[in-house]
Amino acid sequence: MTLARSRSANPRDFDWQALLPFVLAVLAVFVLCAMVSHIFARQADSHAQLRQRAALNGVIDEFRTAFSALTLDRAGNIAALQSARPGLPEGVLGPSGGERHRHDAAYLVDREGRVLAADPAGSSELPPALGRLLQENAKEKAGKAGAVGSMLGGGGVESDLVTLDNHPAIVAVAPVRVVPEGRTGVAMPAALVRVVRLGPHLVSILAEASGAEALSFESGAVQGGREAHPLIDRQGRIVGWLSWGTPASLVVRMGWLVLATGVAVLCLMGAALLAFRRICHSDFHLAVRTAGALKVADEDPLTGLQNRRRLFEELGRRLSSRRDERQVCFAFLDVDSFKEVNESLGHRLGDQLLAHIAERLVAATAGVATLGRLGGDEFAMVLETESAAAAMQTANAAIASLARPFWLAGQSLHVGLSVGLAFAPQDGDNRDDLTRRADLALRTAKRRARGRVVAFEPEMEDELNNRRFVNRELRRALAEGGLEVHYQPIVAADGQRVVGVEALLRWRHPERGVIPPSDFVPVAEQTGLMQKLGEFVLRRALTDALSWKDVYIAVNLSPVQVRDRNMVDVVRTVLAGTGIEPERVVLEITEGVLIDNPEEAQARLESLRALGVKIALDDFGSGYSSLSYLRRFAID
Repeated sequence: MTLARSRSANPRDFDWQALLPFVLAVLAVFVLCAMVSHIFARQADSHAQLRQRAALNGVIDEFRTAFSALTLDRAGNIAALQSARPGLPEGVLGPSGGERHRHDAAYLVDREGRVLAADPAGSSELPPALGRLLQENAKEKAGKAGAVGSMLGGGGVESDLVTLDNHPAIVAVAPVRVVPEGRTGVAMPAALVRVVRLGPHLVSILAEASGAEALSFESGAVQGGREAHPLIDRQGRIVGWLSWGTPASLVVRMGWLVLATGVAVLCLMGAALLAFRRICHSDFHLAVRTAGALKVADEDPLTGLQNRRRLFEELGRRLSSRRDERQVCFAFLDVDSFKEVNESLGHRLGDQLLAHIAERLVAATAGVATLGRLGGDEFAMVLETESAAAAMQTANAAIASLARPFWLAGQSLHVGLSVGLAFAPQDGDNRDDLTRRADLALRTAKRRARGRVVAFEPEMEDELNNRRFVNRELRRALAEGGLEVHYQPIVAADGQRVVGVEALLRWRHPERGVIPPSDFVPVAEQTGLMQKLGEFVLRRALTDALSWKDVYIAVNLSPVQVRDRNMVDVVRTVLAGTGIEPERVVLEITEGVLIDNPEEAQARLESLRALGVKIALDDFGSGYSSLSYLRRFAID
């Protein structure tokens, strides 16, 4: 009955006064939502463009910095070659290194701006724009129009934007400091000029790194609807524009949603849900662009490889998606002898060496493994393989790639590589177990012999636990007096009298019994205990020898002790503290000390002999024996 009455009622009889408060409430909500949405959309659009512009600025600056650094490095190599011998080797200006930083043209000029060599070959003069650039920079350096030499007075690399053939290009000029060694009348290079044009290839690199959509170069006015970034040279002149497309304004895209909300409460709710979905969709694309701009957060800035966080994420992904018939291999790669190079040549050349090492490792493992740099001279790789042999082959290829010397700063540098491997699932099915066991394998590789590949074995964990036990208990025994020194008589050739004794360190553990020196001495050498252990034996032996007249006391020195810079001071202090006659003391060393660093060993032995003690060569004939040792070194 009520239903029939409603169907027959006249719409004009509808109580508009009863509906008015509801309509006003809907309109108020609609207006409020529209205002909030408008403000939010404008802020989102503004933030997106600011991030995009900042990302593009950062990518351009990063590219110019890397291009300039490579130019300076190439100039240093050319200077080293010229200082060694006259004439330039063929192809010395040819592109090399990473693909993204290669030049389009390069010129080697003398101090008057004349071209000595060019790439591509055949160019006898600099393009006018490059000539003007050299002259303008020379004026800034010297305060007047001058030669190229004036511009290079500061010694640093110069970078600028110029227009070549109505197209912008990035130019880097670096000094070539050649030591002529008396060669006169020979045209010597003064500067290396490298040019990379802002062509489609470079624009695509900038677009990929910054996340800019449809990035292009414009020589004139930029079309409407596109954002633009000016390219300005050092004189403040605009040489062109980089423009990129922008998505439709968020305010415009939400306009139809705002209109839909006025129809009814249900339409308002539906439109609000759709608007929320659109906003989330826009934020997703904004996050994608931001991720592209912040790509550097996933890369090692020195080598361009994946950093620790990204590589471990890759390892986790490979483990979670591994098929039953395949294995996931994780490897630690440690550069041998890098510390010595870094300390002798400095961190700048050390960083350059790491970049070259990364290039060789990438070439050796391309398409097979994912490489990353964990920090310092430590690299790592993740690969999926059907057999352990294939992973070992890849690791050996990485080692072989570093066998050739590196040429840096005019000298040849030699480094090696040690690799430790662990496989999933047999060595662990999670990231922590796999990385820990790969690290154990690497330690074993460096302990056995550098420059080799070692795969994890279960015995390594037992060995590690035993080494930890020995290290812990040895420290306790050293602190609590749990070590003993025994003495072995040394009898004269006629067998009738004792002429000396040799001190022998012994350890009787309360639980394990007698632990031989072959078990605990290597642990002491690798954990930094050898200096304290050696001083304990020396002090005890010399103290006991005071009561034995007319015999000498022999004490073994570990190679770690001999290499210690404080060794001579320790012996001097113990001699003075015990009061024993120095001529009764014989310090025994092994051949390995003489082989590792002959010059340092000779200086150390001479300093010890100056204290009055004697030096004996122990176990002669068991290693790389040579009678020349007896003539060259201070051996008694």
